[in-house]
Amino acid sequence: MKPFLLFVSLTIIMTTHVQAQHSENMLKAVFITRFIKFSEWQNESVLFESKKKFYIYSLTQKDINKELKKTLSQIKLKGQEVEFKTGKSIDEAINANVIVVSEDCLHYIPSLVTATEGKPILLIGDSPNFGEQGVHINMFITPKGTISFELNMKSFEKSNIKPNSGLIRMGKIIK
Repeated sequence: MKPFLLFVSLTIIMTTHVQAQHSENMLKAVFITRFIKFSEWQNESVLFESKKKFYIYSLTQKDINKELKKTLSQIKLKGQEVEFKTGKSIDEAINANVIVVSEDCLHYIPSLVTATEGKPILLIGDSPNFGEQGVHINMFITPKGTISFELNMKSFEKSNIKPNSGLIRMGKIIK
């Protein structure tokens, strides 16, 4: 009987963890779409008029990609259909409008920040210290278990992308 109870207990714990992770990834995907909607690229109308799609590239290999793909397939961003790709190529990523990174991308961050500096590319992460390293918007889990975010204003200034006042009021500012 004990092995059966152990199996049931582990199944419940694993299912709860998977559901919590799924919910967290779903919320992060929604946050990412909101970050994009509430950021303004310089000469936005000209920039996005000339492109046929709004291009988002994820360097992370995490499960969030499944939720991003699902969420992004249902919406338009900046008046454009969304093209979502995943991969490991910085050269390919810097053609995107938005690049998503996670803790498995830690080794990419310095070269990614350098490669995108001065370009209208929004970097969005979800790992400790990514904001301090130059990622524009970085999500994190608070001690209460909620998702919050920080904004690196220097990175925004260098990219000619501006967060709207609502993002600035709600986020933690890194200067």
